[in-house]
Parts: sequence; C-alpha cells; structure tokens
Amino acid sequence: MKIELVKHDLRCGLFRWKYLLVPVCFVLSMYLTMSMCKGWGEQGNLIDYLTRVFVGIEPIQRLPRGDSLEIPLDWVVASCGVLFINLEYLLFDLTASGHQVILRSGSRIGWYLSKCLWNLISCVIYFLGMLVTALVFVWLDGGKVFDFTIGEMIAAFYGGRIQAGTISLGGLFYITIVLPFLNITALSMLQMCLCLYMRPVLAFLTTFGVQILAIFLPYSWMFSNGTMSTRSALAIIGTVDPVILTISIAVVIGGSIVAGLLKIKGTDILGRKE
Repeated sequence: MKIELVKHDLRCGLFRWKYLLVPVCFVLSMYLTMSMCKGWGEQGNLIDYLTRVFVGIEPIQRLPRGDSLEIPLDWVVASCGVLFINLEYLLFDLTASGHQVILRSGSRIGWYLSKCLWNLISCVIYFLGMLVTALVFVWLDGGKVFDFTIGEMIAAFYGGRIQAGTISLGGLFYITIVLPFLNITALSMLQMCLCLYMRPVLAFLTTFGVQILAIFLPYSWMFSNGTMSTRSALAIIGTVDPVILTISIAVVIGGSIVAGLLKIKGTDILGRKE
C-alpha cells in the first residue's frame, strides 16, 4: 500500500460535508441523558453521558399480545449514523478522480487496503465526535467534565439490574467505548465490502438490518450486540460473553476486508460505471 494512496483517501475521504452530521447522531441520546439527570436531580458526569449512548435494550424474543415493538431511536441513530456518513466514498472513488490514483499506483489490493484504513479513521472521527458532544452536554448540564465516578446514574441506566460499585471503570470503558467502536467499525467495513457486490442502497439497508437484528439475538456470536452494553456479562452476569463477542467482531472485520479484496481482484474497476 503506497503512501500516495493513503494521502489521497485522507484528503478526499475525510474532508467531506457529511462529517458535520457526526454530532447530530449523538445529540438525541445526550439530550435524553440530560433530561434524565435533571429529572433525578443529578448532574451527570462524562462517564454517565458516554454510558447512556450505547446502553441498548434488553433482548426482545417474544412480544406479548397487543404490545408494540419499541426500538430506542437514539440508539439506532448512534449505532448506524456512521453507515450513512461512510456510504458513498468508495464508489465515488471508483468512478471519479480515483481512476488516476489506481492507474498510478498499479495496485488494486493497495487501493482497497487504503480504503479500509480510511474507513477505520473515519470511525475514529465518529467516536471523537461522540466524545466532543458528550463534553458539551456535560458542560451545559453543569456537571464535572473530568469526573469518572461510577455513581447511581449508571445503575439507573441499566434498569437497576446492577448496583453502583459492582462494575470497574475499566470494564465500563470496554463495554461502552471499545466494544461499540469495534462494532461500528465492523458495520462500516461490512457495508463497504457489500457495496462491491450490490447497489449502495441495498448495502446500506442490509448492514442496517444486521445491526437491528441484534435486538432479537442476544448471543455472543452476534457481533452487533457490541453497541448494547446492557447485554454484556461485564455489567450483568449471565449475558453476552465480551471475549466471544470481541472475536466475532474481529471475524467480521477481517472477513469483510478479505471478501472485498477478492472482489476487487476479479473486477474491472476501471471500466465500472455508476
């Protein structure tokens, strides 16, 4: 993978108007967190706001008769917003100035690996946007920005199924930051790979559906459970094993990269039409 390819993707892929939407993907969740804090007469700290984003919901395996399915909109937007932001860049680079970059580099594999690196950095920017948005709301709420105390608010977010002090800061960080980041990166890599096999809209809908499907599949092998910390055994005993979940996420990321490389090697990308 040549440095020219990486420079091209960082310049063309990261300086796009869609990144202005990153804070929007988290505003609803942060606002709901602030409302909950005010309702309980508390001032949330940074760890409270970050935890609330990817708490998720308990498994829905069967709906009682007459009940409706309620999926938290803030979780959907936070989990899938990156899919919209990253959707079109790879195909845009297949049909625009990227042609010259491919010809000069002389490497399809290097071209695609550069896109994977761009994808990873884009997901990092997405999470940095979440952090900045959380910091702004903590400041607006009058809370302590750099207070990482695990208090009663955390227990409330998990529906009272855990007690304050029963989960370590490291464990909370892993299930509310690391696993969601890996989950979202896997989704974005999967979508980019699928864009080589189907139309972008179908790739988006397929990947979106995979993420939503996790609501009904509370299993460790279902990688999209990574954005729901309420499913993690680090928070609640007897739920999803975080080790197996991490492995399943790694398999999806690696499999998406390999499948994309195989498709690129057998595709006339220079003759591809929009």
